[in-house]
Amino acid sequence: MARTPKKQFFQEPTKAEIKKLELVSADSDLIKHLDNLEPNQGLIIETKLIPAQFENSVKFLKHASPVEIFLKDRDGEISYRNEDGSIPIPVELREKEFNAVNNKAHPGYSFMPDNIVQLTECLEAARIFHHSYHTYPHQLEGLCLIEVKPYDDALKVAEEGTVATIKISSRRQNIPRYKYSYIYVPVLDNENEFEIISKLKTKGHCCELKQYSFKYNLPDDPDPSDRDFWCAHEIAAFWRLIDFYKHMRGIKIPTAIKMNPFAIPTQDGVNLYKKIISKTLIRDEDLETKDKLRKPEKGEEEVLLWGSVYIHKHKKTFYAEKKLLRDYNWAL
Repeated sequence: MARTPKKQFFQEPTKAEIKKLELVSADSDLIKHLDNLEPNQGLIIETKLIPAQFENSVKFLKHASPVEIFLKDRDGEISYRNEDGSIPIPVELREKEFNAVNNKAHPGYSFMPDNIVQLTECLEAARIFHHSYHTYPHQLEGLCLIEVKPYDDALKVAEEGTVATIKISSRRQNIPRYKYSYIYVPVLDNENEFEIISKLKTKGHCCELKQYSFKYNLPDDPDPSDRDFWCAHEIAAFWRLIDFYKHMRGIKIPTAIKMNPFAIPTQDGVNLYKKIISKTLIRDEDLETKDKLRKPEKGEEEVLLWGSVYIHKHKKTFYAEKKLLRDYNWAL
């Protein structure tokens, strides 16, 4: 079945439209070239971004090694502590590991064994989140079209976190809203919050990424085949839960934001991503087309985003400190 078109807000320039820009070519220092693009310029990448041992972008995303940001290891033990013995919150772990990245070719990061959070999905989540506040021209101030309903009045919430039902729109036209549940969401500031966030999951979500993110391991890979890939809808909904507790419940620093496992991009991070999806082409000699050019595939976008983390570090790329996600500039 053919995909339905994307909604206007999520549409991106085609290859033909990018070719109308003043194109510059580069085979190294790619992030520097992207950073320095003028408004009327585009970039042709003249080198392969996917490591040679992977057949294609999809294989790379499913089989390459993520950046490990484990709060707990496979045995359930706390994997890292601060010098004073305290347990670091997720953003501290991300900062530590993002700043230590020395290999740009990662398929994402993992905050629990056998799961992956792709930077591309974090960026798309930010785009969905922004759109949910700006869907209609005269949308009421503060109205968000991601619906969350936490069931947090049970005594067990202190021990197991809350369950929350979610309704969130697709980025494509004529697709019904996704309806699913979050479980193990930490909402109370207590000694159980680290245990709860290590179990975080959703139930019942069935977007395309969730349906096709399964993999079979390569023969010499000792780890389990199963990996859970977090999608942009799940990430955006978690951030909406944070907003709910902050603005609807009046909690200045909700436990969910302290325990947030998903990297929130900065405006600088968004600006780079916008250049990747709207101003960048890849030279691919395997193509049958005369110009040998195509738009980047998702795995290539991921490599470029990790390249930006490698160059600019955590604070400039994925540490949103002041500006609200709903107020970012997403104009392509």
